Amino acid sequence: MKKNLTNKEVAEILLSVAAAYEVKGESRFKILAYQRVASSVEHLNLDVIDLWEEGRLHEIPGAGASIVQHLDELFKTGKVRHFEEAMRGLPPAMFTFISIPGIGPKTAFRLCRSLGIWESKSAILKLKKDARLGKYAISPVSD
Repeated sequence: MKKNLTNKEVAEILLSVAAAYEVKGESRFKILAYQRVASSVEHLNLDVIDLWEEGRLHEIPGAGASIVQHLDELFKTGKVRHFEEAMRGLPPAMFTFISIPGIGPKTAFRLCRSLGIWESKSAILKLKKDARLGKYAISPVSD
């Protein structure tokens, strides 16, 4: 089952994995690798799926063997077991909040935890409502 994804969608997936790694305290090098490849994918002059179909994912700037393998799995199956594992246990709303300018992964995670927002579907609406009610205290992430 081939999965058609846009460059923007692939970049967002890679940034979500980087965000999950950041919250979970993974290596800074691993986080930066995913961020770099996400930026490369987003700025490609052609569709990343075309590179995949031509067996040229390794030509994406910054994409090492591991990320190339994960992208291959993504296009073949529509999901990546490694990515799912990286994001396991984190609130889906966190990935919605990181799309808000100025909110990074750790702040997004703290917002979810302190406000009890888990689902991404209504996360922004609930955040706005809670902000109007003054529920904005954020506790630090514990190690």
